[in-house]
Amino acid sequence: MARKRFIWDTGAVSVSVVLMSVLLALFIARVTGQVLVVLAQPRWLPPMKDWYSGLMPYRYLLPAQIAIIALMIVMIRQVAGGASNHNLAIGVLVFAGVYAPAMVVRFVILRTRHPDYRWFEGGMIPIMFHWVLAAFLFAYAQARL
Repeated sequence: MARKRFIWDTGAVSVSVVLMSVLLALFIARVTGQVLVVLAQPRWLPPMKDWYSGLMPYRYLLPAQIAIIALMIVMIRQVAGGASNHNLAIGVLVFAGVYAPAMVVRFVILRTRHPDYRWFEGGMIPIMFHWVLAAFLFAYAQARL
């Protein structure tokens, strides 16, 4: 008999899978929004400079984002399948535990240098979605422990 690891487990679909799926949907929306801005520049979306920090050329960033989406899908399937891997989960948890605070530091630096920026200006979108990815990693690790 398999032991229940978390109160969250509800049988076939766990809260972790639902949470990870919502975070995946948010990341897909971000990537889609950025593609729309590149291709059509709609007025109702922020300009490209607000979607993208410029650290990696967009021609490399988009394939990397697509690879991240594919990896997120694989990770959701692993969690949905019920497999656990304690060592991997600890490694992901440690990485997420460094990654999320690093984005807090990036946020503080950005807001200190540019206190006039609104929430969707000058690099806030990338920071917010790094938090989405960090939350995804925390949910994955929690489900795999």
